Amino acid sequence: MKNNYGFIFDFSPEAFILPNDYSKLVETCNKLDDIWICKPVGQSQGKGISIFRKISELTFDSHTVVQRYVRDPFLIGGYKFDLRLYVCVPCFHPLTIYLYREGLARFSTDKFSLSDLKNRYAHLTNSSVNKQGPGYSEMKDKVGAGCKWTLKQLRHYLKQNEIDDWLLWQRIVNMIVLTVASQVSGVPTTPNCFEFYGFDVLIDQDLKPWLLEVNSSPALCTDCDVDPAVKKPMLHDMFDLLGLPICNTGLSLFCERDVSGDEASDEESDLRILQRTATNAATVVAMAQKWKKHVSLPLEGSKSHPSLMKRDCKNKRLRSSCSTLSLSQSSQKKLPKRKTALSTCIVGAYTGNDGRYGFKYDIIDDLVKKEKSKTKWDNGIDWKYPTSSAGHWVRVYPFRQGIPEPRKSKACTSLIAQNQNGTNGTMKAENISKNVDKEIKNIVTQVTKYYKTARDSFIKNKTLNDCAKDSYLVSQTKICEDVWHPLL
Repeated sequence: MKNNYGFIFDFSPEAFILPNDYSKLVETCNKLDDIWICKPVGQSQGKGISIFRKISELTFDSHTVVQRYVRDPFLIGGYKFDLRLYVCVPCFHPLTIYLYREGLARFSTDKFSLSDLKNRYAHLTNSSVNKQGPGYSEMKDKVGAGCKWTLKQLRHYLKQNEIDDWLLWQRIVNMIVLTVASQVSGVPTTPNCFEFYGFDVLIDQDLKPWLLEVNSSPALCTDCDVDPAVKKPMLHDMFDLLGLPICNTGLSLFCERDVSGDEASDEESDLRILQRTATNAATVVAMAQKWKKHVSLPLEGSKSHPSLMKRDCKNKRLRSSCSTLSLSQSSQKKLPKRKTALSTCIVGAYTGNDGRYGFKYDIIDDLVKKEKSKTKWDNGIDWKYPTSSAGHWVRVYPFRQGIPEPRKSKACTSLIAQNQNGTNGTMKAENISKNVDKEIKNIVTQVTKYYKTARDSFIKNKTLNDCAKDSYLVSQTKICEDVWHPLL
């Protein structure tokens, strides 16, 4: 992407995928005296990661990514850190991206030094690695105990040290939009589906963000007190954004956020939480019992469901009489359509088809006949008109709802259809590539315009606070509807 679109994609360190790019890596290592980090594909929690200078020090036995090591990271108290940012993509066609205002700053537990590349506690910021280190529970200079901050804590530190970080966050917005946009061509149109990513970003001494990796299944476990403070509200806000009631997500079985006033006592609050949890748990159990009863109900107009009759015959060892119990074709045609006995908890209008259990029943014929919008979910949300924010989730693309999405060419539309239907297209790969590049180029143009406007806003309002810069960007330039950055 950097070769095609230039400097705007210069946000990820040079990388090689082994074993395919091994010869290129050897050639590069022989020319430059640099430091490299090796990450096995498919691993997590810092497993298998190594740092080396010479190619002779590299060992790998599977598909591996070797990335140029960022030698000058921004340090706090001498400790290296990176950022974990949460991104939600509810729709790829048209492209819609949301970024959460809160996140994690993850610290190493030993002070950073290039003299010892084998010290994992100094070079890796994974909490799964550092919580096993000797310095995890110690009070570290400026960092404190543990190895995590919220982004709000990080911003407070930067403000206290008179570091204006407003433009840094706008660079991160550009990075995330361009990264997701580069994958648009390979994702089919899939209503009622969303992607949830964890972006790992490193900041260097010049306050330039570097994209280290993107996690398709970011960890939601809680290792320390910082985790639930960030992740629980983030999940609540995300399901609000997607229009999913809490009773459909499983979050209702846990303690919900208390919205009562300060005058309520702790005992009363705990009692309400216990009552809500017990009620929700009982509701889920009751629904399960209803469904169990539902699947055992016979068809109307017949003595028993054929599958149940066969099962009874098997249990009673009456296999010889099973053949006499089959229904004729004429009687099968007269059978009424089966209706659900369960008051199903659904999101929005039901489509009428439910193939989760290996069969389909027509429940609402009118809805089945209607052609379903490719951008509209069954709960009524149409991602052609995405909300600018929900809770602390902020839409970072499209920048304004009024900006039309790039029109897909016939070649690009055909490519998406082929991915959905699994058919082989007759279009040449060269033509497909050209049309995909044209679509991405339109997105790159919008991102470039946004960054230039944000930079001008930063220069003109450098002495003003974040609110003034945000207002200039939203009200005067009208380049976007909301400005993303962590809250102070």
